[in-house]
Amino acid sequence: MASVPPPPPLPVTMGQDCKSENSLMGESGEESCNRFLCDLNSYVKKTITKIRPIAQTGPNCGLAALAMVSSLTPYPLSIPIIFEKACIRRFTNHGEMFSALNMKNLADDILSPWFKVDLFTDGLEANKTHVIDRLHNGDLMLVPYDADHNHSPCCSRGHNAHWALVCGVLMAWDGKVCVAARQGKSKYLAVWPLDTLQQSNDNLMELDPKRVKDEKEYVIPAGGVKEGLASTFILIEKVKST
Repeated sequence: MASVPPPPPLPVTMGQDCKSENSLMGESGEESCNRFLCDLNSYVKKTITKIRPIAQTGPNCGLAALAMVSSLTPYPLSIPIIFEKACIRRFTNHGEMFSALNMKNLADDILSPWFKVDLFTDGLEANKTHVIDRLHNGDLMLVPYDADHNHSPCCSRGHNAHWALVCGVLMAWDGKVCVAARQGKSKYLAVWPLDTLQQSNDNLMELDPKRVKDEKEYVIPAGGVKEGLASTFILIEKVKST
């Protein structure tokens, strides 16, 4: 029986200077220093898994996030290949992923046996302690949320639904919890308050009226965006080698 390739490397716990953080993320120069990351002294504990950004091409933010996770396996897959797999399973027509369940099943296909994939449907707030613990352990999350003009979380009832790959957690001196995330519309790592991401994740209620009026046919669950995305997230845990 063929042996299974080893799992991805363990995450890196960040150092205490901005230069080392940018180096870790594969970025250089002052412009690459995210404004949230520059003041590293405000964080007493931080764990961020190094992941190279992959840009989305059209409305395939979820597939781009999956491609980023796939890059941590011995057999990384491109967005077009993941799109083909999703189309075969009738999860998408144009790259959109309005169902967290479909996203979980697609992730299972792509990431097994190197990662264990679990879908949560009761929100980030109810699982906050577990989420923080797993992120400190170097695990990852796929989280749907509403993206503002600068791609940070906002609340617009799901009209700007987007997928983020959460790849780290940062604990501030005052007890505030932030998460590090990548998403397909920027090459830079972002850091957002976990509470802000949770509120955005909970508010995914309906399809953007502009999408309702366009001529494209999207794959949407029977219960709409609310059933498919609201208060859901996908935890991706490394499988330990035996």
